[in-house]
Amino acid sequence: MSLLDEIEAAVQEIQEDPEVLEVRFRRKLTFRLKTHGWTVDCSVTDPSRVKPDELARLQAAAAERSDVRSYRDLRILRIKPGQAEPYPGATVATDDGTLEVLHWSQASDWTGQRVGTCMLRRP
Repeated sequence: MSLLDEIEAAVQEIQEDPEVLEVRFRRKLTFRLKTHGWTVDCSVTDPSRVKPDELARLQAAAAERSDVRSYRDLRILRIKPGQAEPYPGATVATDDGTLEVLHWSQASDWTGQRVGTCMLRRP
């Protein structure tokens, strides 16, 4: 077994552990876009907790959209593996505002997961 095989097996084991998934994706949200809905187990992270290069990527993705407010209102969305990702434009009322999906990243080579860039819009 190669090192790559060992790493992929470890990632697979972690992604299938129900206790780990319950902790990683502890929020259940229902996003809506017109008549469509997606109920997902997810995590939503404030980008102030991410690496500077990831924050720069998020800012660039958000800047491509119109009506983009302050970058401090960006959020990172991760969906539990195997669940459908809400389309860009889908929204959900959460915290003290409305979370809107702006963009999905390319899938990770290691996990196959994509990271969503969202905007938390406050009244």
